[in-house]
Amino acid sequence: MGERVNEESGPKAPEPIAAQLARVARANIVPDEFLKRFFQLVQAALRAEAGSLWFYDSENRQLARKVATGFESGPIGEIPDESLTRIVYRSIE
Repeated sequence: MGERVNEESGPKAPEPIAAQLARVARANIVPDEFLKRFFQLVQAALRAEAGSLWFYDSENRQLARKVATGFESGPIGEIPDESLTRIVYRSIE
């Protein structure tokens, strides 16, 4: 990810986010790894310090945090997933 290098003329501009996302989409990786890489690219493009990707399980009527980055240090990292799920669910009702 990131900067492409052309041996003849040196470093080129960073690869556009759309090209990086397309490369990840074409990669032969398992769905969980795809989501992780996809989310990292989107988070970097948004220049977000932290973020989470949540899925709604319609059968169980529950939210589940699938990917989270940047919460390791700080107060949000100490909140259990069950509590975060209630907070997120209330915010989308």
